Amino acid sequence: REIWRQELDGALPDAPTLEGGILYLGAFANHAYAIDATNGRVRWSFDTKGWVWGSPTVVSGVVYFGDLDGEVYALQASNGRVIWRVSLDGPVRGSPAVVDSSIIFNTENGLIYSLNAVDGSSRWRIEVDTNTAERLLADPIARDGMIFVTALGGESLVYAYNLDTGLLNWQFKPGR
Repeated sequence: REIWRQELDGALPDAPTLEGGILYLGAFANHAYAIDATNGRVRWSFDTKGWVWGSPTVVSGVVYFGDLDGEVYALQASNGRVIWRVSLDGPVRGSPAVVDSSIIFNTENGLIYSLNAVDGSSRWRIEVDTNTAERLLADPIARDGMIFVTALGGESLVYAYNLDTGLLNWQFKPGR
């Protein structure tokens, strides 16, 4: 039987993130939400510049996400207040990866950003495969000091970068 129902503005393109009994999600209506998972009440909503495509990432009481206008946000999980907001060069579709004090965002136009999770300042920015990589749509993955990204189009399908420096460690080019 249905426990609760909540009408929201716009479609929900990705799965919500569940943290501490709260669902954090974005919508195709220039909004991000925090919803109580037990009763469906909206705890807070936040107006974004563009549609929120990827699932928010929640770490240590902070909600991180990007939108299709290239804005990325860090909000207080408890009340939705802005901690920082940064404009990137391109739409953000995937969910960010957070490791230590770095947060990694991909943009649709082939850029990867490493930002300081505390204040949003830039650590590094790289362009993936300047000749042919078209889009980075999937979530970046952070493991063992590396950032892994997959590209739609381009010579290589998978790239591995050093988390600290942004330097390319290896790439996978499928055989033809």
